[in-house]
Amino acid sequence: MILSQLPRSLSEPPPGSLLVTIAQDRKARRERAELFQLQQRYASLTPREREVLSLVVSGLLNKQAAAELGISLVTLQLHRSKVMQKMAAKSFAELVRMAGQLRVPLTSLPVDNAQPVSSGAR
Repeated sequence: MILSQLPRSLSEPPPGSLLVTIAQDRKARRERAELFQLQQRYASLTPREREVLSLVVSGLLNKQAAAELGISLVTLQLHRSKVMQKMAAKSFAELVRMAGQLRVPLTSLPVDNAQPVSSGAR
């Protein structure tokens, strides 16, 4: 009987078979290699770039992160640009995903002290 004529359930390797185990091992090795590469890129960041990364992926605006670090907005943007370059991130969303994989510590967001706006007469 030709393999293509077998019922689909018979043509697929059963769970736990050698082929499935090999495929799972390849996937795990690839994931470990990708994580290792990310860790290498993260290690190439300067301490200031790591601070910038932590602040911006925590959700702070550039202006807020600059104030937190006591640097100008332009300086923060330069650091952020270097972080994107060194981490080989094509987008900010990808940088956030990378930071999550690396378990970069997040910075708590500042509390807004503004009073709520009253709606209508009392």
